[in-house]
Amino acid sequence: QQGNAEEFNRLEELMTEFIRHIDVFPGPYGVREALGVRGIPVGARAIPYSPQTEAKAAEFREWFASWYPYR
Repeated sequence: QQGNAEEFNRLEELMTEFIRHIDVFPGPYGVREALGVRGIPVGARAIPYSPQTEAKAAEFREWFASWYPYR
């Protein structure tokens, strides 16, 4: 049982970190950015990003590419 609790805590920390990073995007766009980094096709955005959001998206993509634990 203890091993499961440790794995749960590890995964919870990863999820919390991920959520903190996608929280700056409207709706599902943070998840879409993550899927794109993983090479999963997501299609075009319905509404283009503002320059500020595009800059945040570029930072997120760079962070996610180095952070993603299941490459």
